[in-house]
Amino acid sequence: NNASIPTVITFNGTSDSIATIPIVTEKTPYKCVDGMPQWKGTPQSSVFQTSSQKNSAISKNIYYPPSRTGGALKQVFLAYTADEKVSIKANTCGFIVIPGSANSRRKTSGTFSVAGNPIDVPNLPVNPNPPQCVNARTLVGGGNASQGGATLYRTDKAIYLTGITPGSLNVIGYDALESKIFPIKSTCGLAYFSYKKLSPATVRVSGTTYTSASMTLSNSSIFDCASSAYTALPANALYKIDNATFVYKTSDLSLKRLVTEIPMTLSKNIAVNACGFVTIPSLNVANGFSAGDKVTINGSTPYNVTSLPLAPVAPLCRNGVAYTPAP
Repeated sequence: NNASIPTVITFNGTSDSIATIPIVTEKTPYKCVDGMPQWKGTPQSSVFQTSSQKNSAISKNIYYPPSRTGGALKQVFLAYTADEKVSIKANTCGFIVIPGSANSRRKTSGTFSVAGNPIDVPNLPVNPNPPQCVNARTLVGGGNASQGGATLYRTDKAIYLTGITPGSLNVIGYDALESKIFPIKSTCGLAYFSYKKLSPATVRVSGTTYTSASMTLSNSSIFDCASSAYTALPANALYKIDNATFVYKTSDLSLKRLVTEIPMTLSKNIAVNACGFVTIPSLNVANGFSAGDKVTINGSTPYNVTSLPLAPVAPLCRNGVAYTPAP
């Protein structure tokens, strides 16, 4: 590999400079005869190498005698030292990650330089939880996942309760808007949908909230693309067939699904993860939390969700380590 040419090979703990290993140019192959290593019929007792070139690729084979391998069928350990130049672009968080190797069995060691500055790798401090870059924010490992001193906070899509016992259960009570998504199968902007056993007091569609009790019932027969009565109906409006069934007429004929939001009161059991924090997702997967959404935790006084501290990014839990934004 011309981009990364090994200069030192370490075999069973002993290092050899590849440049000083004798090169044998004869094409006679190295053989193992009756358990004895031989080159051209002569037993070999020292390390040597062969070299060949095909087009621009150089191939080297290095041979070690039994005195170095420890005998037949022994497991040996190899390490290479190579001079290599690579170009690595800084990520969106402003730091770069220099991999030890594409092969997880190899590690960067010795000395390398970054922008001309030499760095002694073995003497670098070891960080068992290296930073992560998520949505252009640097996340650092450690701690109990609290942010800005808050142990209870939210993002747009979830609430986080931190510093609790991993594996424990929390009973979460919701009094909030939940999103329900329905496909639009017609070619005329007609979206027919039913909440089945639910009879929502309000339905919000495209930013407009409709109060079910104030809506006039419509005859389901007019909701047909071929119906002149349907054609005459105003677009971008919701129509009620019964307390659970509605029709929305959209002017956007390219729309393939309809997002609706209805008030829900329910409870869920949510386990604490291995990092000691619990993620309480919004019921509204489409649009996140809304003003007026409330939650209770293990029977607590209801929390007004939008009044909780807003964190810039959600915490992560990886291998039992919590990651939160760098200070």
